[in-house]
Amino acid sequence: MVIKMANIISQKVNDKISHLMNLRREVLNDEGPNSKNFLKIDKNFKNLLTKYDLVHTELNIGFINKK
Repeated sequence: MVIKMANIISQKVNDKISHLMNLRREVLNDEGPNSKNFLKIDKNFKNLLTKYDLVHTELNIGFINKK
């Protein structure tokens, strides 16, 4: 979830952030957190969030098997 507290950002910027977030998630699952592609996408994603003073948070709720 990306939240802008002070001003509303444009739809174009929001779409770009969503696209990078989806790409980031896919590459992370496919290639891992140390791959060159992930690091490049993650850097672009974080730079865009910083530029617009945004914060990215994730909430994962699920179940795991008992051991």
